Amino acid sequence: MGSSPSDPLAAMGRVTEFGATIRIAREVISKENVTVPAGTFSAFKVRSTMEGFSGASMVSYEWWTNGKGLVKVTTGDDQSIVSEAITITTP
Repeated sequence: MGSSPSDPLAAMGRVTEFGATIRIAREVISKENVTVPAGTFSAFKVRSTMEGFSGASMVSYEWWTNGKGLVKVTTGDDQSIVSEAITITTP
């Protein structure tokens, strides 16, 4: 994993703060194959925990691939809200 700003995996495992209201912590929890409409990819599965100023928190899971970026996200109390890549175009 590189450290350049264009590397989507560079921020994994770091905590990002936006003002004093939202805190996001990301952790790579595994590397696995993930299948989405755009294809099957070897991806890093990342747990993303967002905490709001009220103390409420939300967990989502993200699948990041080298060279393609984010290909899948699940969120919601039961992870039933799903966003998947349909097509991927790289320069």
